Amino acid sequence: MDIALQADFELVLQKDSFQFPGNLGALLDHFADLYPNRNGIVVPDEVLSFQEYRDRVSRLAHGLQKLGLQRNDRLLLISPNTLSYALIALAVFRLGAVLVPANPRIGHYELAHFLSETRPKVVMCESSAIPSLNKAYEFIRETSISPRIITLDEKAASTTFIGELDLSAASSTSEVMEPDDSAMIVYTATIDGYGLGAELTHASLFYDAVSVADEAFKDDGSECEVVTCILPLFHTYGFTTGFLTPLAGGMTCLLLNTAMGGRKIVGTMEAYGATQVFTVPAIYFSIMKPLSEKPAAQ
Repeated sequence: MDIALQADFELVLQKDSFQFPGNLGALLDHFADLYPNRNGIVVPDEVLSFQEYRDRVSRLAHGLQKLGLQRNDRLLLISPNTLSYALIALAVFRLGAVLVPANPRIGHYELAHFLSETRPKVVMCESSAIPSLNKAYEFIRETSISPRIITLDEKAASTTFIGELDLSAASSTSEVMEPDDSAMIVYTATIDGYGLGAELTHASLFYDAVSVADEAFKDDGSECEVVTCILPLFHTYGFTTGFLTPLAGGMTCLLLNTAMGGRKIVGTMEAYGATQVFTVPAIYFSIMKPLSEKPAAQ
């Protein structure tokens, strides 16, 4: 089994178009150059072409850089699936910083553990996470942790709102990273004690996404799939399969919040012409009844 898996991995490495480009975020640059007018990412009520997608990511990277975020700095992100989540993740990779995703329902004890271990320079979150952050800080007052807090949905006291960042210019280049440089620190589920932070590298995430995309999509550029992601992006599976895989195939990612009801999911997929769905059995079950009520195609 190990020999077969190694052989498969080496086949992926041999594909010229799939060579690691020096930064995971460069996937977006590649397809913005190749398909600038193709829809790159879609959320309800907002559609960005690959060209617009890259511009938004590049401007956010510039804003975070002006704020002081640099190579190898950690950024803790506490958010449900939103367009901002996608933009932030790729901007962080572009700068060579490290993304630390957290469940938006994280408790203050677990959050204190994340903060003390990763010591993030920046925390980006929705305003509803501020009370948990404040409680978490009470447990780690003796440390020197004092990250810059940026809210994503509205201005909160003693924080910076994402709209206040300097987005006037676009960062034109990405940090050149070694394949084994860390891109993310993802925490395991907490079963006994605290979760463990697993460091995921730029190359491992890149090749995971590329290998799934190679199996899921045609590679001749003749068709564009609309891939619905209904998976939490703070999970490795959701982030890699649901978010990075469409990007690695140059396909449109329809990013939906996992809290959406089944009928709304079906209506949104229909409105944007979804062709594939990446999710979990519980959500498949929630959309079965609304789908069964649709008239059969003629």
